[in-house]
Amino acid sequence: MMSGLRLWRPFSFLETNLGYILVLLNQPVTDQQLLVGLWNKAVYRVTVDGGTSVWHKIINNTHHNIKHEIPDLITGDFDSANMDNVQYFKSQGSQVIGTLDQDRTDFTKKK
Repeated sequence: MMSGLRLWRPFSFLETNLGYILVLLNQPVTDQQLLVGLWNKAVYRVTVDGGTSVWHKIINNTHHNIKHEIPDLITGDFDSANMDNVQYFKSQGSQVIGTLDQDRTDFTKKK
């Protein structure tokens, strides 16, 4: 580190033994390998609404080694989730908690 300057390393927490929670939203995934690596190392995995469908598509169309395919929690109002995917993950052990508030985005909704 140079005098007066700081090195910004936003992903340095991934190099520690501290666990993290991964939250997958309904957004395009541009780097499946990165996502799968983060997913595998997370201590708790959450898919939000359509993110559940995004994750289902990834696990069925990737060659990357996924160690924990099933989300720990699925949440959202399920307006953009494929309910067959939600039911599949629920049958495999995912906890499913719906939110009813349509006035906020899925990521900011509160239980």
